[in-house]
Amino acid sequence: MSHKMRKTTRRGFLKTLGAAGIGTVAAGAGMAAEGADRPDRYAADQMRVPTRLFGKTGTEVSILSLGGMFDIASNQLLLQQALKWGVTYWDTAYVYGRGRSEKGIGKFFRHNPQERGHTGSMPSL
Repeated sequence: MSHKMRKTTRRGFLKTLGAAGIGTVAAGAGMAAEGADRPDRYAADQMRVPTRLFGKTGTEVSILSLGGMFDIASNQLLLQQALKWGVTYWDTAYVYGRGRSEKGIGKFFRHNPQERGHTGSMPSL
């Protein structure tokens, strides 16, 4: 069996890559224009994360949680948006930034108290 080797040049690769990028942008623009004439069903301020019962506790929690393995102390806006969208479960641990994650979530809830919410924090070994 003989295999024909296709020789790809840098120029050919970049042309293909550029064409694919332009096609992706054009497709996205077309989809955006298509939806421009109808009301935005998924406006960011109307989005809500669905909830489910948490085991047999009878407590409802959001099906998505926000994990804290990033610099939460300086990213309070991300937490604010998650709360606005209905996130009620927050995951953190001391090992996420040597306690900065836990401190950041604590800072956030000190300024944004909520009646319902759950925070999980993994213990360090």
